[in-house]
Amino acid sequence: MRRFHLLLLFLALGISAIAQDEESGISSDFHALNQARIRTDMTGMKVLGAWGAANTVAGVAGMIAAKEEDWKHFHQMNTVWGVVNLGIAGMGYLGARRERAKEMSNSRMLHRYESTKRLYLLNAGLDGLYIGTGAFLTQHARHSGDPELYRGFGRSLLLQGAGLLIFDASMFCAHHSRDKRWYKILQGVTFTGTGLSLNYALN
Repeated sequence: MRRFHLLLLFLALGISAIAQDEESGISSDFHALNQARIRTDMTGMKVLGAWGAANTVAGVAGMIAAKEEDWKHFHQMNTVWGVVNLGIAGMGYLGARRERAKEMSNSRMLHRYESTKRLYLLNAGLDGLYIGTGAFLTQHARHSGDPELYRGFGRSLLLQGAGLLIFDASMFCAHHSRDKRWYKILQGVTFTGTGLSLNYALN
């Protein structure tokens, strides 16, 4: 009888050790994918910052050199977009660097991955709205009292919306390409209200 109890004890300890090893492996996999997500965001913020800087410099130069009023308004709006995008890129990059040093639970890392994809999808929808607004302003210019203003701002919105749409769609695709790797390690993992648990089947 004692031997049977000892056998059960060793079996329980063995299962516990296996569970700890499996959980450690899953945590390292999650961590690696989370770091890849953060690196992708940091690279994206560099690209967005470069786009913002280019629009700021070209916009200021264009306002000085432009002879026609509609092109002056075009470059003026591009300058505003450039400054805003530079600010967003700077804050996003610093935020990603801070996030890289944080300790996160596996469920939190998965949540951040999913929310990041949703954010870029939402932004892509807004980019489509910018493009539509730009097209409307450009067409409305002929019926307005200040056609140069409408035409210049409309052209700028078309350009900025198209550029940001390419950016946001590319960022979403870059993250989405890792879906299979994320969900492959979720097999056998059950999420609870406070974290995740591992499922084992003893045959």
